[in-house]
Order: sequence, then structure tokens, then C-alpha cells
Amino acid sequence: MNKKAITFGITLVVVVLIAIGTSTYFFVRSREKVLQNTVTGDSILEFQEEIMKLKLYTEESVKLAASQTLYELALRSFVNEQSCLVYRDRIVWGEDCNPSYLEERFLKKFEENFLLLMKEYPGDLEDYSYELKNNILIIKSSDIEKKVVADTNYSFIYSLDNLAEVDLMVIGINITEIENMFGEVSQIKQQCSSNINCIKTGLKLENWDFEVSEETGYLIFEMKTKKYHFVNKGGNMYFEKARMEFAI
Repeated sequence: MNKKAITFGITLVVVVLIAIGTSTYFFVRSREKVLQNTVTGDSILEFQEEIMKLKLYTEESVKLAASQTLYELALRSFVNEQSCLVYRDRIVWGEDCNPSYLEERFLKKFEENFLLLMKEYPGDLEDYSYELKNNILIIKSSDIEKKVVADTNYSFIYSLDNLAEVDLMVIGINITEIENMFGEVSQIKQQCSSNINCIKTGLKLENWDFEVSEETGYLIFEMKTKKYHFVNKGGNMYFEKARMEFAI
């Protein structure tokens, strides 16, 4: 197992430092005529750099929070355990206990992990909105207003309607694939009549490797992601695969 114990702070600071070269935009607003020397080249570059760092930090935080969320939900087999049977410490997937409609639970857990990371950023952002569309996670926030010169009406307005947009497939996460997994496993089980070799060759998953065995009428699936993920455990970061087990 490839594990690297590093802190969140080191990871994100290093990522932020490699980042100059992202485009951004801003608006200048004034109630009066802007004097020639009010907005300088240095002030423009300073605010551009601030926004670039914020957007980069946010994007990396989205990736880390999404990986953390995947890891944590996988440990619970992506289900609400209160409605599930258990066989030898494994969740039993069924009609009332499976990963269908995962998106809402994923976003709720993602928000918790994302906000923990964003608290470390020295800024004034507090309100965020989240949208998962075609496996692309979109983060929005309210605009930022910064005074160009203190005690004046001249301000920069930063539009953060698209603070970050991350394709989760890039880091090996496909919510739709997980939501459909119960149906696909059930179908292949029926087609193969519990023939293990048939199931191994017939079940095709893009982002998961798996082993399957049979115990007293149950099929036992042991799964792990094909890609590695940064995961926070006890304050340290590890680079490892998300894993889950379930019976059906």
C-alpha cells in the first residue's frame, strides 16, 4: 500500500505555489469619475493574484473533499445503514438498502469536508452553493468587493458565480456508476446464477476493481477504487484507494 503521511496545510500550500497562469476577471465600480492615479497597475495585479490563489485553493479543496467523501461513504457501502441488514459485519444490499439516489448524501457529506478545508484559507467567503451536474461539481459563492483605496468609493468587484468547476471523473469518481451499481450487480447475479467466474468476467466497472466470493447463499463483494485518493485520517494525509464491502 502506498501511503504518505503529510498534513493538509503542506499539501494545499504547495499546490497554491505552483499555480500562476490561471485567467480571471473582475469589474471596477465607482460612484464618481475614477481619477487617473486611483487604479494602478500594481493594484490590479495584486487583486488578480488574490483571485487566482483563491480559485486554485478552492479547486484543490474540491478534489480533496470529494476524495475524502468517497472514502468515508465507501466505508458504509454508500447506504443509510439504519435501513439495512448486516451479514458478518457487511452491509447487505437490497431493494431498500442500496446506493441509489446517492447524489444528495454525497453533496451533504462533501459540504462538511469542503468547509473544513476552506476555513484554512484567509478570506471572507462564508456562503457557498454546490451543484453536481453530469458528474461535474460546481462551486459558487457571492461576489467579493475590495476597496481600491481605503476610505473611497472605488472598489473591485469579483464575480464568483463559478468559483470552481471540477470533473470528478478526473480523480476517478463517478456518482452515476455507484448509483447504478446495485442494479448491475443484481442483474449479473441473475444472469450468472451465482457462478463466480461468470460474475467476474461479466461485471464491468470503470472505476472499481473487485473480488467476489460466496458464503451461505450470499455473494460477498470486496471492492477498491482503481485510482488512489488523498485521505485525511487522524490529521494526517494518506494516499490510498477507497474500499468497500457488501453482501447481496
